[in-house]
Amino acid sequence: MTGKAINVTYSLPAELVDKYRDFARAGYIPSISAAVREAMEEYAAKLQHEIVKKEMETAAKDPLFIEDMEQVAADFAEIDSDDWEQSH
Repeated sequence: MTGKAINVTYSLPAELVDKYRDFARAGYIPSISAAVREAMEEYAAKLQHEIVKKEMETAAKDPLFIEDMEQVAADFAEIDSDDWEQSH
């Protein structure tokens, strides 16, 4: 994720900040900011995955969604069958 960076302030446990300072000094991470950015990006991706999963679970229980998906499957069944027969 790229874009304009802004400065923000968060409260973190001192031990955690010290650990990341040590990581940065030892060259394991480019900077504390880089490590925080990467952690936040990974967490955002995890949350987005969980959101999509919950939305899919909800849709799977929605009678209108199920009916629509069944209709789509039926609409494409003949086309899919024709493609399969032509390729074999």
